[in-house]
Amino acid sequence: MKILNSQQIGKGETNIVILHGFLGMGDNWKSFAKRLDGQKFKINLVDQRNHGKSFWDDSMSYVDMATDLLMFC
Repeated sequence: MKILNSQQIGKGETNIVILHGFLGMGDNWKSFAKRLDGQKFKINLVDQRNHGKSFWDDSMSYVDMATDLLMFC
């Protein structure tokens, strides 16, 4: 099974998942995530397939990306 790369910022009990935009990566949201209360939230900055440090695959449909995210959660 292929797993998406992610970074976690904060140590709270409430999880937030932030997805990057088209041609982006999780790092694009790092400064924003650091401004949120890290004691209240655990912010997950996810790289979708074929982006950032996540795995690369020939298929990149919305169904595939949604399935990847469901498996991540």
